[in-house]
Amino acid sequence: MRNVVVGMLLSLMPGMSQAAGGRQGLGLPAVVSCPLGSVTTSFSPGLRQQSQDVTVATQSAFNSCLTVLGEPVVWATAIEHTSRKDQGCGLLRTGLSSETTLRWNTGETSELTFSLYAVDVQGLLTVETYNGVVTEGKYAGATAVRTITYVNTDFIGGCLSVEGLTQAHGISNLVLTLL
Repeated sequence: MRNVVVGMLLSLMPGMSQAAGGRQGLGLPAVVSCPLGSVTTSFSPGLRQQSQDVTVATQSAFNSCLTVLGEPVVWATAIEHTSRKDQGCGLLRTGLSSETTLRWNTGETSELTFSLYAVDVQGLLTVETYNGVVTEGKYAGATAVRTITYVNTDFIGGCLSVEGLTQAHGISNLVLTLL
């Protein structure tokens, strides 16, 4: 039944039936949504009011992933390390890019490149929106959107401390679309 549904969907998308069956490297359509994940971001040295060069390590866990099209996945973990120049509390700038490795429950991986698209401070929350693409691995060629939501009181308290903000915890979601 699943093959029939995928075949019907492919027939509705011009060029996809040939791409899926005839050329290596192009996968079947897929839409994966991981609506609730946790994220821990570490800063070394800790973020302060004054800008400085920092190393950022982000670890995420996405549970309850839903696959609408494509081979199903249930969860993923992500690890990301980046260096940021002239970074300080309140100085998060759009356009920053990073590379992320997703490890799926199937044992497969996806390599993604993200760019920080928007930072929105909403009362007690800061929401970061990242746009990207899966550059290799599972779902290669898919577009990706990830949001991370942090509580601002964590930033305020950490940024004003002697050691600076060394760690922030938040929630995250992830959507991959390959059509």
